[in-house]
Amino acid sequence: MGCLGSYEWVRQGKDESEWEGGLLGVNFGPENYRGESYSSLADDVCDREGYEELCDSFENLKNAGAVFIFFEVLSILMLAAWAARVVFALKEKKFLGEWIGYLFPGLGFLLHFLGVIVWVAVSGAKFSSECYGQSELCNTYGPTLGVLTILFYFFFAALYSFVFFKREGIYAKQEDEKSVS
Repeated sequence: MGCLGSYEWVRQGKDESEWEGGLLGVNFGPENYRGESYSSLADDVCDREGYEELCDSFENLKNAGAVFIFFEVLSILMLAAWAARVVFALKEKKFLGEWIGYLFPGLGFLLHFLGVIVWVAVSGAKFSSECYGQSELCNTYGPTLGVLTILFYFFFAALYSFVFFKREGIYAKQEDEKSVS
């Protein structure tokens, strides 16, 4: 969720022409860009001659942001279902089928991973500290948080799946001990 809250996803240009943007629009930069969505900037810039590369950048960022938000919202829904599954497991109550315990963390991870990968591919932004041309987009904090979240998601999903899998053996052992007593 930190990815969605980040104001800085891309940076482009140098000096007076430098601007920084979030998922859906420009946040810092020249006054005629600041506060504008990529959609409205694309509509404005694409009508001018000589701005084809900038037009492509804004169009790509508009599409990439929409796709990322779609995948991230689905990932957050899986995270909420996963949390509900954990609460039910702690109360030792059933929540849908047993196999579904593996589905929520796996799907959540996969959806977030797809969101980040598709955003990077569609936006055309690169991980570099040198972005001086009008057509060069550089990733900033948002995509970096996205990659970091992938690592955390993978670790916790794997850990949860391992514990969830092993808990069946623990319950069976407790039942065997109760029946022997």
